[in-house]
Amino acid sequence: MEEGREESRIGVFLCRCGNCISGAMDLEAVVDGSRSFPNVAHVQIEDFLCRQEGISRMKDAVRLFSLEKVIVGGCSPLLYLEKFRNALGEVGVSRNAVDMVNLREQCGSIHWRYPRLCTAKASDLLKMAVAKANVISPLVESCAPVLEPEICTGCGVCRDVCKTGSIRVVAAPQRRWRRVAIVNGQTCVHCGSCAAACPNGAKDMGSNLSDQIMAQIDAVSPSRLARDFFTPRILVFVCSWCTYFTADLAGVMKLEIPPHFLSIKVPCCSEVDSEWILKAFARGIDGILIVAGTENACRHEHGYNRSRKRFALVNTMLMRLGFGGKRLKVCWIDPNQAEEYVKEVSGFVQLIMRLGPGPLRMRLREFDEADQAEQFGQGSAEPAEEGQSGSEPATAIPFEGAP
Repeated sequence: MEEGREESRIGVFLCRCGNCISGAMDLEAVVDGSRSFPNVAHVQIEDFLCRQEGISRMKDAVRLFSLEKVIVGGCSPLLYLEKFRNALGEVGVSRNAVDMVNLREQCGSIHWRYPRLCTAKASDLLKMAVAKANVISPLVESCAPVLEPEICTGCGVCRDVCKTGSIRVVAAPQRRWRRVAIVNGQTCVHCGSCAAACPNGAKDMGSNLSDQIMAQIDAVSPSRLARDFFTPRILVFVCSWCTYFTADLAGVMKLEIPPHFLSIKVPCCSEVDSEWILKAFARGIDGILIVAGTENACRHEHGYNRSRKRFALVNTMLMRLGFGGKRLKVCWIDPNQAEEYVKEVSGFVQLIMRLGPGPLRMRLREFDEADQAEQFGQGSAEPAEEGQSGSEPATAIPFEGAP
């Protein structure tokens, strides 16, 4: 918890959904793990949270335990998030403080053959949701860009990427010779392209989206976990307007996908910030797949073109840093192409499993081995040989169970 940020009491409510969720994973183990997450004050399981009796018991728990934020682990938020927000609003929980984790369509329905890994993934998804809840402000619901005028240099990059003409660069009041960007909230469509493109980090979405994304990445990054070098850590960014529906559709169709990835939903894939990608790799993430909507499917129209250009530049940067050119991938899929989504995600997971841990995870391993050698009086371990820039490190080994 950052200094100056108030701690909140978080409630986690899990739904068995008949046997759709509890039949695919050990939900009791998920409950036990959730109790240890920061600021979680109450964890509860219900058979059907979407029914009136389930909602009534959730309201009672909110009152009894003075819960300020609520996370519901159940089916798709596209189905019931609004219902839960409206119901919990009656007992004083802000709409922005209610979130859902998709344990049915995007976990149990696609990983049912692997109950142990399905359980671990469900726990990770809840851990990410709790981390997000710990940084979110319940009172802020606007997604409009917020400018830090002291950081803004008036360079105009945000104005150039805005396709709705909602941004102007003007003279800064009371700051001689300085210019700042201003946003017209009436025409802004909240796509986030300006925040992602800002080279100075002066813009963020009004819902402090950047903090929420980084909190989720930190929660499951290998650098924060036990030194396990044989379990891949892969992030999949999906667009809330198109490819999140595609992921849901894959679950409805019960199309199987390897369970070694964690999805992060963003308003538009054009909003995926280069900083998020670089920080994720710096924290030991092994691979990042961005599943964006095609040009015709993109709600914000320009997200397709902006993301293509930016991610190509980021991939070039990663190659120069020694990560190779395969650990970051972007693909474009129509919302109804569930089979294509499964093909892309499965193929990327298998690729990362063959490549093995990322370069920085291998460094963590070297440090651990050196510490152990020093502890037992065996001298320092020699550093492993690195591959050439733009290629995979020579130390990379396949993950356990890699094809």
